[in-house]
Amino acid sequence: KTVGVDVAILNYPDLSIKEIKPFSTGDAVNWVSAVYEGDDGYIYIYGAESTKYNKFARVCRTPASNPLSTVAYFNGTAWTSTSEKNGRLLGGLSENFSFFKYQDKYYLLSQENLLGPNIYLYDAASPTGPFTNKRLVYTTPTTVSTWNVVTYNATAHPEFISADGKLLVGYCTNEIEKGTGIWKNADTYRPYFVWVSNWQ
Repeated sequence: KTVGVDVAILNYPDLSIKEIKPFSTGDAVNWVSAVYEGDDGYIYIYGAESTKYNKFARVCRTPASNPLSTVAYFNGTAWTSTSEKNGRLLGGLSENFSFFKYQDKYYLLSQENLLGPNIYLYDAASPTGPFTNKRLVYTTPTTVSTWNVVTYNATAHPEFISADGKLLVGYCTNEIEKGTGIWKNADTYRPYFVWVSNWQ
C-alpha cells in the first residue's frame, strides 16, 4: 500500500543523498509513474490514482529552475495548488507508464491495467493531453517457461531510438504464484526489451 512519496536530492557526481523531501502522503495518488522535463520551464511529474479495477494518470508540475519550491496540480482545465479527483487524464493504465516528446510530438506508453499483456501508445497534444490515437504496439508473452508468468511495467526508452526510427521498449516479468519457478529459471524474473517499428 502506498503511504506517501518522498523525493531524494543527490549530490553530484558521487550521488550521495543531500536531502530527502516529503512530496505527498496517503495513497490517493502514487506520484512515481513518470517524469518529463518540458521545454517550457517546468518538470512534469505523473502519478497513478488507483481504484478497485482501474488506474488513472494524474499530473503535477514544478519549476525546473527551483524544483519542488512550488507544485501545481492539473484539475482537468487549469493548474491549482491542490490535487483534485477531476484531474484524471486517462484511465486503463499501468502503475508505471512513460511520457515523452519526440520530434515535436508527445507520447504516452503504458501496459494495460491489471497486468494485461498488451502495450499501448497514445498521442498527446501537450503534457496534459488530450490523449488520442490509442494503438497496440506490442503484446508480451504471457508465459516465459513452464511456470505461469505475468508481464508488467512497460517503459519506453526514447533516448535509444535507432537510426531507422525503432523505439526501445522494456517490460518486467514475474511468477504469479508462489513457488520455486523463479529459483529454477531466472528468466521468469528479469526485464526484457523489444524494438518497436512504425510506432509513430
